[in-house]
Amino acid sequence: MRIYYNLSDDKHSYDIKEDNKTSLALSNYNGDFLVNGIDSSVDQTSKFHGYFVKNTKDNRVYKVLDKINVETKTNEVEYGGYYFILRSKNQRESKNGLTYNKNKGTWEKTERVESSVEKYYMGPEGGLIYTINGYNGKISLDLDIRELSNFNEWGRLYKIYKERSNVWVVEFRREEDKEHLFMVVAIEGDIEFRRSSKWEEKFYSYSKERNSLYRWYVFRGLRGKVNGSGTLYIGVGSSKREALSKAVLMKNGGEKLEGFDKKFLDDICESNDFKYPISVDRKLAYKSSLNSLYKFLNRSILKESDVNGCYAGLMWFSQVWSRDDLIALKAFIDQKEYNIVKRRIFEYLDMIDENGTLPIILEGDLNREDNRSTSSTFWLSQRILDFILDLSNRGDLEKVISKSELVYIFDKLDKAFHNLSAKYWDWDVELLKVNPNDSWMDTRNTNFPLDVEVGYLKFCSVLATMASMMGKEERTKHYLDFEQMLLDKIRAVYYKNNKLYEDIESNKRGSTLFLVYYIYPNLFTKKEWEILIDKSLNDLLTEWGGLRTLSFRIHDYQKEYTGENNISYHNGDCWFWISNIAAKVLNELNEKKYRDEIRRLLSASTKDILKTGVLGYGSELSSAKERRAEGNLAQLWSSSTYIEVINSILKKL
Repeated sequence: MRIYYNLSDDKHSYDIKEDNKTSLALSNYNGDFLVNGIDSSVDQTSKFHGYFVKNTKDNRVYKVLDKINVETKTNEVEYGGYYFILRSKNQRESKNGLTYNKNKGTWEKTERVESSVEKYYMGPEGGLIYTINGYNGKISLDLDIRELSNFNEWGRLYKIYKERSNVWVVEFRREEDKEHLFMVVAIEGDIEFRRSSKWEEKFYSYSKERNSLYRWYVFRGLRGKVNGSGTLYIGVGSSKREALSKAVLMKNGGEKLEGFDKKFLDDICESNDFKYPISVDRKLAYKSSLNSLYKFLNRSILKESDVNGCYAGLMWFSQVWSRDDLIALKAFIDQKEYNIVKRRIFEYLDMIDENGTLPIILEGDLNREDNRSTSSTFWLSQRILDFILDLSNRGDLEKVISKSELVYIFDKLDKAFHNLSAKYWDWDVELLKVNPNDSWMDTRNTNFPLDVEVGYLKFCSVLATMASMMGKEERTKHYLDFEQMLLDKIRAVYYKNNKLYEDIESNKRGSTLFLVYYIYPNLFTKKEWEILIDKSLNDLLTEWGGLRTLSFRIHDYQKEYTGENNISYHNGDCWFWISNIAAKVLNELNEKKYRDEIRRLLSASTKDILKTGVLGYGSELSSAKERRAEGNLAQLWSSSTYIEVINSILKKL
């Protein structure tokens, strides 16, 4: 299989080894997304593949279409950031019957080669266009209308009817959940459909690998044939009128919308120059990551200032998670997207509650106790300081943030620190006692996780720095004194025998070490860091360039991804965002000494983006045993931290 990338002015192709996770994706600012296998004649491999739309009224994500089926065998694919193309060459029996083979002296069936082309394009604010050319054969639509994670197979009612000669309407109801959605399919060209009304059982091989539900019935609602070429304009809405309007918009304005998307991609890719040369592969992976970063962004096409954060990923992470969103904010700072960054910062400041916490997921009841996080507040403080320092270095601080706004920021953080400390400080242990899921390793269920304590330390450091900048001598001294006390405590509790442990209750050591440096490099001297990292790399760095979350010497270590049960999740799996962070850390610490390790880490992330999983996107993780695209196959922070590390190492201008 060959993949052709066509991103702005960069065009390059690769031979890839496809597997059941190789796929292509499109998404838009609404939160709609399409994840599609690369072969239209083969079933999807995950129940989270297909066409999904977000209801902007209640923020619920609904799957609507499992697959558009045609009898082609894809030979090559093209990915352009806002569209993808599947090209096929298919052997078919000729209508002319038999041909005499002189060499063999026999009559044989005549075959002809058909070259078909399928193209998918998703509108910036809704609607899907599917075009096929050079194809004569069967076509069918497999419907799977349901809320994203609703796998109750009973009570799904479909009503399919023809609205006019070239428009089909699919009406879906699920009475018990009061779900009611419409899908309109408008046809242009030589495609003929008829109602099918047949349930088809699907076997999702990747879902099975994840130890998840993998058998599911979809509804083959329409089937028919294509005579040469045609186009489907698909719209979805909570009413027939809304669905029809989106389909009509795609039909009448699809070409202009594609032009808008092309210009936007060109704009975000054109001003990315570096002090040091960048290889073809890294440049393409960088541009792919930039494209995906903005595709994850929930914003309005009509009002660019209306930004509601970044979705944590496609598939099952299609919500805004505050920690992921704030980690990704560094990439927007590097992109000089000051309006986006400032808006997000002030919106998060306004979401801090009386305990100094932020919501984990920005959906539903934001004040629900199990949806509040201290670590998101810590990440907010770090990104605020990153933003202030970046603006100061460019001489733009006063242009972007006024003195009164700086005072407001400090006061909000100062109050949050006080309230958070009063709520969560453990006077016996002299550390912050928070919910175990406040750690990025939220499946371990440990008390006093290291990354949370170091985040708290960084929060204190940020406030000391800001107080000093604003001439608040008393507050500066207060925070500096507390920072030193907490630093000493963390070193005393977590640092033993020249090893850094990830909690106070076990002997676990893993890749969180690199995150700790990233958050608070002053925890140790440069010499101490190198000793720690040298020992850790022997246990954590795989041959293929991944970074284990847990040392292989510890009994809980898992070398293979175990899927939905999370056994391996933080006990061996290699997370690409942590690998990217580690490459940045090693480059800052001692670029010459760790040159080979940096190369291996970056090479693994680059190959993951360009050649495996959802092509053009960073995967969530890989098994430690060998590099694979696993977990969620399109993850926000895998893309954003790739941008960040490339900017840091190659010195973006």
